[in-house]
Amino acid sequence: MQDKLDIIYARLPIYSERFIYSVGCDGSVIRTSKKLYRETKVARYTKHGKATVKLSNREYHVKKLVAQAFLPHYQRDMSITHKDGNPLNCRSDNLVLFDKYTLGRVTGGDSRRKAVIYNGDEFYSVRECAKALNCSYQTLSDYLNGKVKHSVLQGVDVKYDNAGG
Repeated sequence: MQDKLDIIYARLPIYSERFIYSVGCDGSVIRTSKKLYRETKVARYTKHGKATVKLSNREYHVKKLVAQAFLPHYQRDMSITHKDGNPLNCRSDNLVLFDKYTLGRVTGGDSRRKAVIYNGDEFYSVRECAKALNCSYQTLSDYLNGKVKHSVLQGVDVKYDNAGG
């Protein structure tokens, strides 16, 4: 746990007549009274699996506030993901920015696709290899994953490429 002195706070551009809002690099949000300069921590809660705070009668995701304040290349259209996969850990060193194209490549269907080898030829996917074998995708997929006892593909030299997966 960090000391309060180790945490860097940045002021948020949220307008309020009574308070000034700031976010810390650890994901904490504080509000300072304009009249008395008294600091209080804003309560965080979980909504749809994301850490959320309510500031000036509006809800904000904490990860967006932290990214806006502490990540240098942040833009509104970028996606923010968590390195450790925990959506409640909104520390600035745990957040990663992706543009939409890169996020699709990292998390989309291509990232989980395995290459298939048939008679020494490498195919990009099971679907592409199934077309070459004139069988359905599901038949080939079940055969490769060992889900069937008897198959029309029995004796065919087809397997997943271990280097590609």
